[in-house]
Amino acid sequence: MPVLGRVPFDPRLAAAADRGEPFLLAHGDTPTARALVAIGERVQAFLETHRRGA
Repeated sequence: MPVLGRVPFDPRLAAAADRGEPFLLAHGDTPTARALVAIGERVQAFLETHRRGA
């Protein structure tokens, strides 16, 4: 399994998860949010590539 990315530590991520709030909506302009989006995009691209090949 390839490494999909690295997520910079941000204590607000854990706090948002504990409250059940979407981190990306409140902190979308942070390095942590950008890393999470980039990982999501890589996962989506992988799934689309492998779905077509199935």
